[in-house]
Amino acid sequence: MIRLTPPLAVIESNLFGDAPTDTPEPASAAEDWNSDPPEAEIELPPHLAEMIRARAQVAAGDQSLEPAPGKLLRIDRLFGPDGPCAPQLGQPLAVLLSGPGRHPSLWSGWLASWETDYATDADLLLESGDRPYDPLATMIQLWNPVEVYLPCASAVLGQLGPERLAAVRERAADLAAGVAETDVQEAAPGTLRQAVTSGGRLILTGSPLGDAQDPRQGYRQLYGAVAERLHALAREVAVGSRADWISGVLDAFRAAGRRWSLDLTPVVQPALGDASTQRTSADTYRLGDLLDIRFVPAEDGEAVQMHVQLRSQTPLIVAIERAGKVRQSRRLDASSPAADFFAGGGRSLSLTLRDAARNLLLEVPFPDGRA
Repeated sequence: MIRLTPPLAVIESNLFGDAPTDTPEPASAAEDWNSDPPEAEIELPPHLAEMIRARAQVAAGDQSLEPAPGKLLRIDRLFGPDGPCAPQLGQPLAVLLSGPGRHPSLWSGWLASWETDYATDADLLLESGDRPYDPLATMIQLWNPVEVYLPCASAVLGQLGPERLAAVRERAADLAAGVAETDVQEAAPGTLRQAVTSGGRLILTGSPLGDAQDPRQGYRQLYGAVAERLHALAREVAVGSRADWISGVLDAFRAAGRRWSLDLTPVVQPALGDASTQRTSADTYRLGDLLDIRFVPAEDGEAVQMHVQLRSQTPLIVAIERAGKVRQSRRLDASSPAADFFAGGGRSLSLTLRDAARNLLLEVPFPDGRA
């Protein structure tokens, strides 16, 4: 098998903290202190000196963790809204941000890494024109998209300009659409080559991924497992946000109901299979004696579908409004007693209820889930 640097065992140890069995034991602290000092100053190898210079340049630049497209961030520890995640990372991670995710605290992007020997044609390498950037983020893993929980970010590793970010996005789109040519027969682990995006931008990548003997297969498995941890954290954040936002919607309906003397109460329904037993519906509520409303949260977070059923003997007009302008509106009466409405956070929306003469009976402002 082709040997790449560093070995997969070392990469696995770095990422997950399991030291390979063939790693020699380090010298003890006592041996270090008792050993004779070097007779002359040791000159750093050129690549280490360059790494130190690059990191110093990045550290001296803008270190604002405010998210922005093209920003490279470092993640030292994983933690969610409820505290640290277990197990923790074995080494810092690098991510390239592309754009906002499905929650205000989530941004989408790609993992980045430094082990360029493992580059494939689905990786994009940063070049001299992208400096300054930390060597930890030398290679953008376009095959490995992630969502990043922004509070985990600990430092800025660089910032890609608009042109380079456009090249990254184009290459990712080309790969997703199958536009980028990939021929397994051209697999050559450890080599780099130039490629051109569909938009004509020149980039530096690796060769196509080979068969099971290609060590880059194992590399992808390792970093794929890391990405899954970020995805799991993002799902936790998104689901928690959805629950919080839906809870806020119900609170808004209750508060508005009190102002307009319309109680919001859970609907009690017979349990399935036993008409003598009653249960409370978790998602259907009655607004006074006017409407039944079933709330159905959207899969992607801060949005809700409301199935509204007329109970009043007189017609009512239900609408979703924004800044006084009607976005959705339905007249409910005996011939058309039900309708569906949709609303999401961050849009300054309100639900209004009017009688047939258009007198306002209720107004419910939806919580701003994007705050």
